[in-house]
Amino acid sequence: MSRHQNIGTGRAAANMALIKYWGKRDTQLYLPTTGSLSLPLTQFVSTTTCEASDDGDVLYLNGVKATTGQHQKAWRVIQQFRALTGQQNSICVRSHNNFPTAQGLASSASGLAALTKAANQYYGTKLAPHLLSMIARQGSGSAARSIERGIMLWHKGRHRDGIDSYAEPIQNSHAILQKLQLAFVTILTPATEKDVSSTVGMRLENYPRSIYNKWVRQNTKDLKEILEAFHQLDLPRIGDITERNFMRLHLLIESAHKPIRYWKEDAPHILGRIRAMRQSGLPAWATMDAGHIVTILTTRTASITVASMCEDFGTTIIHDLTQK
Repeated sequence: MSRHQNIGTGRAAANMALIKYWGKRDTQLYLPTTGSLSLPLTQFVSTTTCEASDDGDVLYLNGVKATTGQHQKAWRVIQQFRALTGQQNSICVRSHNNFPTAQGLASSASGLAALTKAANQYYGTKLAPHLLSMIARQGSGSAARSIERGIMLWHKGRHRDGIDSYAEPIQNSHAILQKLQLAFVTILTPATEKDVSSTVGMRLENYPRSIYNKWVRQNTKDLKEILEAFHQLDLPRIGDITERNFMRLHLLIESAHKPIRYWKEDAPHILGRIRAMRQSGLPAWATMDAGHIVTILTTRTASITVASMCEDFGTTIIHDLTQK
């Protein structure tokens, strides 16, 4: 039996999917209907600690006691470690995000990945990254892609128990990022938390089956093509696939029986600005997760210019993707 440490600490960056995840083939194990691929939002980090508690299990997010929904996601992770070790002692979890929550920036991904790392240290389990990815996935699907940094491929998997559904860096991930010299620019525009959570929004019953199945087929094709483009160091192709993929996701979401819209009024203006940048010769491609915030895929060299050209929309944050 593993013996837990006095305190466990974990840090994880949020991630931005270039090929999106939207829908579960198993809602208990959080198994996706398609594979997906992401890059880290290196400036957006969650730090989480686990320590013994004399007052029962408790979770604090940014210093505030968590809601029931947030609590449930975290304890799905903790229960995996309790099952592995047999230890049932109460714990206190404290998690802090240095970026906005519930606005389409994968705060649950980084938070639950950081929790998984902290619990791994606290319980002394010393699990390999792919096993941590599987545990994090059961708290929040996209958390599977935040255990490690790099070009992260989340395998859809085929097994019903989820043993083959985890995220890992693609072959030569760091070398590819170094050669492409990639960066993200995130535009933080004012808004409240989104009205419909991703968990609710991606329920398969929300969508006409024929439309959803068509999206799955195209998403699978996009994933294959972007992997080829990365290995060929073809940035324009990577960017074009990324932008088309996010647009298709939002078209799918708006096709729901009760249409959902995550976009805000300024999004079309931001997208127009990005197209204008590209027409002027700047490498710049847009993507958005299920939220209102636009992130731009670009290069380190162009990132300062791209950021400055979007400052009238909101605060711009540059993420250097060459960092390990």
